[in-house]
Amino acid sequence: MTVPVLVSGSIIPGVPELQMSKVIAGGGAGTWLTVGYFLFLIVGVCVVFLCGAAYCLIGQALGHDVYSGKLAGAQLVMMEAGALVALGLLYYAGFVAGRMFIEKIPAEQVHPFLANFIDPIGVFIAIGLLGALIGGVNYVLTLTRGRQITSTSS
Repeated sequence: MTVPVLVSGSIIPGVPELQMSKVIAGGGAGTWLTVGYFLFLIVGVCVVFLCGAAYCLIGQALGHDVYSGKLAGAQLVMMEAGALVALGLLYYAGFVAGRMFIEKIPAEQVHPFLANFIDPIGVFIAIGLLGALIGGVNYVLTLTRGRQITSTSS
């Protein structure tokens, strides 16, 4: 999927050339595109997978289910949604701003365009971090629940 997008010409007849490689190589605003793409692969795919795998492995190792399946679901959904939207916005803003620079639009016009994305990206990063915090609480409660000492009174 990445290779056809990065080539210099369009692979779809009738669709104009995206010049993706020029946007990335141009640096500056185009770096937002690169960072958004690679961070989504790291956070949106790998980290969420590892969190889900941790729930599975912790449950098998302790011999009981996680403390709360709802908290686990909330963690995974909030982390994935936060990463997807925040990094998608980062990707989109970097691509459009990079194209603006290629078209020789002055930086004074490109900067306000990028500034519009800062707050929404921050909100969705906060949603993802809240999901991670929920997951951390759920992991701790799951691990400490297995260590509880039960007293038997006769």
